[in-house]
Amino acid sequence: MQKIPDIDQLPSGKSVAIYGYGGYGKTLEALLVTRRPDIRVSFIIDDQYSTLLEGAPSFCNLATFCHIYNDQSPQILLGVVDQTLVRKLSHNLTQVRLPFTIIEALQRYLPCEHTFDKAFRTAHRDKFQQTRALLFAEPDRQLFDTLVKYRSSDSPVYAQELAPEWVRPWPKQYTDYVNPYTITCAIDGGVFEGNTTNHMIEHLYQRSPLQALYGFEPLIEVYQTSRFRTVLEHMLPLTVCEKALWSSEEILHFKESGTSSRVVSSGITGNVREVSATSLDTYIVQQRIAKVDFLKLDIEGAELMALQGAANMIQQDRPQMAISIYHLKEHLFEIPLYLNSLCSDYIFRLGHYSKIFNETIFYAIPRELYRESYD
Repeated sequence: MQKIPDIDQLPSGKSVAIYGYGGYGKTLEALLVTRRPDIRVSFIIDDQYSTLLEGAPSFCNLATFCHIYNDQSPQILLGVVDQTLVRKLSHNLTQVRLPFTIIEALQRYLPCEHTFDKAFRTAHRDKFQQTRALLFAEPDRQLFDTLVKYRSSDSPVYAQELAPEWVRPWPKQYTDYVNPYTITCAIDGGVFEGNTTNHMIEHLYQRSPLQALYGFEPLIEVYQTSRFRTVLEHMLPLTVCEKALWSSEEILHFKESGTSSRVVSSGITGNVREVSATSLDTYIVQQRIAKVDFLKLDIEGAELMALQGAANMIQQDRPQMAISIYHLKEHLFEIPLYLNSLCSDYIFRLGHYSKIFNETIFYAIPRELYRESYD
């Protein structure tokens, strides 16, 4: 293994293979095309490919690449930045004794899958404008403009840090603008190990009459072995359902990738398992939940499908909501516009809790519950 600061340090005229073809793998490919046209990407290596797909580049899994590897094979570049994945992919390559290179600056780039290129901005100009108009406060509209500008690029760019005035304190994520005094029953979509759930409940529990929390986590073993489980279950009655949230009851393909584990299409392989999914409308009836007061969703791109599966509850119960809208670039406008179509007389607010593109939360608060301050 070797580490280099950036792609500028790669030898001229090299042939390379990218191992890991998620968002950052595709970003690395785009960087090489735009900044290092002298370097040829000849292979994409990812476990989602079961056989060799020849082309320019060719696609295959690691086992296939090992069979065709020789001294003349391309230099392997790691296309991931999540440290859990870096360790895993590094271990895989070390086990088969293949040399590889880590590009240290890769994590500083804005992933291509999260940028708004000119064609995307043009195609969705009206939806951007409609979403901006929904926001209740001028600072939120300015934040929205800042995020759109920040993510607008036709090629990979460094993810510069946002100015401090746009970043709200992380402990308030999911509970900003939420009226805690009216919440007796809450739903947490995306429990994982329980860390963010713990912070959310600590904030709510100080002032709310919270009596029950229903969580959803298809990777239930992560939660069951977490140190946060005992803490949470001592705080209040907590039920964690071993299902993914979706628009209906069905079996989904779920790719395990740490905190970025998510639903994927059926053709994807490699660290993928089948999980059961349910809709909130179905679950609420099955559990005989009388009324939901608060809904939080942070489920790696499945938020819109989960909201579609909760339409009846949203219209009948009028819950306060905190929804992640950054996992898919279309969600910055699709989720606000969808909620607006369901929710009458709601206040919509926007919060951002990261120095880069992620952790953008859309809040929907019934007007009768909204206050400028809850102190």
